[in-house]
Parts: sequence; C-alpha cells; structure tokens
Amino acid sequence: MEALEFGEYLKSARIKKKMTIRQLELYSEVSNAYISQLERGKRGIPSPDILKKLSVPLGLDYNDLMIKAGYVKNDLTTNKVESEYSLPESEYDRVIKEAEEKYGVDLRDDPNVHRMMRELILGIAKMQQDKK
Repeated sequence: MEALEFGEYLKSARIKKKMTIRQLELYSEVSNAYISQLERGKRGIPSPDILKKLSVPLGLDYNDLMIKAGYVKNDLTTNKVESEYSLPESEYDRVIKEAEEKYGVDLRDDPNVHRMMRELILGIAKMQQDKK
C-alpha cells in the first residue's frame, strides 16, 4: 500500500470514530502534525511503534495495520501471517524449548508466546533497519 493510500485509510478510520486529529493526538500520544502528514501521505508508512499507538484509539487491529503497512504479509490461502523478518519455525522452537527447560513451564501450545515472540523480533528488526 502506498503512503497516500495508507494515509487515507488512517484518516477514514479516524473520521469513522468521529475523532479530530487533536483528539487522536491525545489518545495516541502521536503529534497532530505527524498524524496530519501521515493522512496526507507526506511522511510515508509509519513505524510499527506508531502503528501500535494509533491502532487502539482508532479501533483498528494492530496486526491488520501491520499487514496494510507492508511490514507483515498475509497468505490468504493458508491464513498464515508472516513477516518479512520471520525466522524459521525451528528457531522459535529452539528458544521456546530453552525457556521451558530453564523455568519448568510448558509454552508449546500458548498462542500468546508465538505472537509475542514475533512482535518482539519484528520490533528488533525494525530498530536495526532504522539505524541504517
């Protein structure tokens, strides 16, 4: 999705909530000037951190925003969401096994563990990318 199209999507969501830019600033802690520039497509696609801040007051699912922003790809045939930064599942399994052994807990079937690990790794990868 292009920056302008994404900005229009955010603006549409804000208007649907009957919220001004200043109100969104208050609820999201993102400056009104930046929000205005985003909505007009002048600032490109916002970072995952900004998307997280905007998602709650706009009533949008964070994962859907990440997909729309192009940070995450959604394979509609399998309904599997994958990030461009994804690690092979074997790496996740290794980390989970290590934590289970260290703390004596069972994390294998907890979907929150997998979701949180992916979000953490996405955030780290994004920070590294921003440093370049």
